[in-house]
Amino acid sequence: MSGGKLSLPLLLLAAAAVCLAEEPHVFPGDEAWANPVGVRVSGEEFLLDQAYAGDYMSRSFNYNGNLDDGTLFAIHLSQWRYGILNGWVIAFLAVAADGQVYVHEGRLREKTVSMGGSRYRVDFAEGWLEGEEGESRIRLELGGLGCDLAVSGILPPWKPGDGQAFFPSSRQAFTRLAVPSPWAAVRGWLRLGCRLVASSGQCYADRSLHTYPLRDFTNRTFYFRTFSPVSVAPGERWMLCLQVYETHSIHGSLRMPLLLLARGQEWVFTARDFTTELLDASGEDPETYPLPRPLRLAARCAGYELEGEFVVTRLFHVSEIEQKLPGLLRGLATVFFKRPVLYRLQGHFRGTLHGPQGLRVDLLLPGQGNYAVFSE
Repeated sequence: MSGGKLSLPLLLLAAAAVCLAEEPHVFPGDEAWANPVGVRVSGEEFLLDQAYAGDYMSRSFNYNGNLDDGTLFAIHLSQWRYGILNGWVIAFLAVAADGQVYVHEGRLREKTVSMGGSRYRVDFAEGWLEGEEGESRIRLELGGLGCDLAVSGILPPWKPGDGQAFFPSSRQAFTRLAVPSPWAAVRGWLRLGCRLVASSGQCYADRSLHTYPLRDFTNRTFYFRTFSPVSVAPGERWMLCLQVYETHSIHGSLRMPLLLLARGQEWVFTARDFTTELLDASGEDPETYPLPRPLRLAARCAGYELEGEFVVTRLFHVSEIEQKLPGLLRGLATVFFKRPVLYRLQGHFRGTLHGPQGLRVDLLLPGQGNYAVFSE
């Protein structure tokens, strides 16, 4: 280098570094996606050791289950922090076999927290949550809802690719995802109002961690979790779960997709390359809550072809997200978003799987979905 000028090789290296920093990093790792049996989740990857990294940060524990009697439940616990503000919130929902809906959304009063590696125990005034790797137990009493549920993995813990998504121009904004129980058995009881319901069934459980400036909330998310009913023998049952995050437009509205399919106690495939039709709400009246249209799905992976749709049969609850935020965050959110809404959906996946040696399976899998919209 002379005369204060960079040499051509150094200029090329600098340009390459800038380009690399602009490239999105969304759950890479072709080998892991192609071979879910070989995926291992290390202690740190269970997302319990991540220190606060600034901006808005949330660590979530999510459970979605189908019970043998037809009851559906969803439990979402989230530990959030924004500067010196922090706390726990919960959404606990159940749709009983008779169709009655039970909902509790609010804050939890933390007492003690122990987290490290894959093991955790959190005590609240309202109950507790504990677990290790793919096993967990939830005990809660929340007014009209309560539970004591033990979750035991049918499939071992899994993660999508390397479990991490960083967005262009900002490693301060990132998402991490681990799935301690991609398919699990659940046993215990639910208290629905005055009724105590003995519970056995199937569920999906994941853990996510998000860090981003408050203005950069995920633009749109959708998932469904579906399982064969109890009438199907355990060795013949299917699990199909889909999840798609879409980032804020400041990060290019990137999709973070994952699709999981298993039968009996074995993986069929995990995929991130599949197509879905855009999920848009029907109707134009902003004062109503229209029912989202069916979501069509097509995937080719590991010698299999899957086509079908998640059909929404019921919109059983709508959450005005900003109303659930603490006061100061609620005020900030209204600056960046127009009416963020979360739709809770009941429905089923209906489709056909083709595979090696002429395999053809018609699937009809009941379950639940979640569709969240943050209008910028």
